[in-house]
Amino acid sequence: MITGEEAKKVFTGERRYIPNPLYPLIISGDEESDYFQLLVLLENKPGSASRMFEYLERSGFDIVIAKGYPFNDLALFTCHFRVKREVGLNAKAVEDEIKALRGVLNVILAKLPRLSKPIYFDIYHFPLVCREHRMLTIPAEIFYYLRAHLLERLDTGGAALLHEAGLKASTFIFDELLSSLGSLEDKLIVSQEVYRVLGWGIMEMSLTQREGEIVIRENLEAKGADLFGCNFTRGLLTGLLRKIFSDETIKLREVECASTGKPYCRFILL
Repeated sequence: MITGEEAKKVFTGERRYIPNPLYPLIISGDEESDYFQLLVLLENKPGSASRMFEYLERSGFDIVIAKGYPFNDLALFTCHFRVKREVGLNAKAVEDEIKALRGVLNVILAKLPRLSKPIYFDIYHFPLVCREHRMLTIPAEIFYYLRAHLLERLDTGGAALLHEAGLKASTFIFDELLSSLGSLEDKLIVSQEVYRVLGWGIMEMSLTQREGEIVIRENLEAKGADLFGCNFTRGLLTGLLRKIFSDETIKLREVECASTGKPYCRFILL
């Protein structure tokens, strides 16, 4: 994550984005405190959440991380909070007090295990999903390792496999996130946002159906100079544009790559 000083730069315009943590994780816990995770089912009505927050504040609980999920007439709320060990906490009493709040339907409060080093995970979220699809996360280094060995052992065959994998990824993205959008402009805008949110890079599209370019800054695939370029990225972008424009003849060429020292990767339509 970033520091507080770095976070301030978002508000001054010096920084545009902040890192997005994959899941709630406390890695710098207070060794003198006990940590708890609260899971609350609420009526999705005005005042339900605010009454719960007021209770937590009034009780002196130090909230570390909080997330909420609305589901039509219901809402799910989860948070991590800490309490000084010397103060203590009666979990059953806290559960009963929160349950008594108007709009609260059910409550689970769990004390997180105390480790030799204060590291605390979210204990309620599993699996990681996008819509109804189970997702897998790996460090970027694993992607680089797989990519490098594909290219080293299969040469142009490895490049072709990466391109095909990108095409496959584009099908998932379009079917799940773009197909329901009406206008062409909306599909192009959301494509750029999805690419960023998934952590692959910051995309800027300037194109019509048969001409234009795509620029990607901080492209995940562009690491280390090689002769092959960003084949996974090219496949993904090609597949997206084919579906967005309903044109299976669309092809892309990477004409600049950040792996060679350029400030971005640039792709043009052929």
